[in-house]
Amino acid sequence: MFMMVDLGGGSADITVHQKDIYNGLLREVIPPSCGPWDGKSIDDRFYIFLTEMFGADVMAELKNTELEDMIDLFREFETKKRSIRSNQLNNVVLKLPVTLINLVRSRCKKVEIAVEKSPYRDSVIFYVQSIHIMPDTFRDLFKPTIEALVEHLETMFRQAELRDLKTIVMVGGFSECELVQHKVMERFGRNITIIISEKAGPAILKGAVLYGHSMSQ
Repeated sequence: MFMMVDLGGGSADITVHQKDIYNGLLREVIPPSCGPWDGKSIDDRFYIFLTEMFGADVMAELKNTELEDMIDLFREFETKKRSIRSNQLNNVVLKLPVTLINLVRSRCKKVEIAVEKSPYRDSVIFYVQSIHIMPDTFRDLFKPTIEALVEHLETMFRQAELRDLKTIVMVGGFSECELVQHKVMERFGRNITIIISEKAGPAILKGAVLYGHSMSQ
C-alpha cells in the first residue's frame, strides 16, 4: 500500500492504492482527496505580500497594463520557491521589474518609503532594483499551506484502512520545495518511507505517457 501525494502548481491531489495480490492490478483503498496545498496558494500569498508592501492599486495596475512583467516577476519567484531551505540564513533576493519600481515611485517617490511604511519594514530591504527578504519572512509565505497539508495527512492516517500504509510517494512541482519535503519528513519520516522523485515536477506527466503506452500495446 502506498500514498501518492501530487502537489502541482494549481492543484493538490492525494490518493492511496494497494496492489491486488491476485491480479497484480492497483486498487483504490480510499476515495481521493484534494485541497489548496499546492504551489498556487504560495503564489497567491506572495501577491498579497507585494500588495501589503506596494499597495493594491499599484499591483492591480501592474497586472492590467504590464502583464508580461508580472509574469516575469512570478517566474523568478518560482525559482526562489524551489531553492529556499529550512535552514537558510541569507536573504532571498528578488529583482523587481522596472515598471513596478516606476509605479511605486509615482505614488510615493521612493520604493524605500513604501517598504518603510509597510508591515515588512523590519524584514525587507530595497537595494539596487531588488527586494532583499529575510529568510524567516519568506518562509512564512509557505507555512499556512504546509501546515494545512500535514494536518490533512495526519487526519488521513487516523483512518483504519490506512493502518498498514508504510510509503508516501511525493510528486508534482511543489514537491520539489525543500520546505515541504523537510516538514513531511520531520512529521512522518520515522515510521514511513518517503519517496521523492529527483524530478518530482514532470513525474506525473511521465507516468501518464508510460501508462498510455502500455494501454496501447
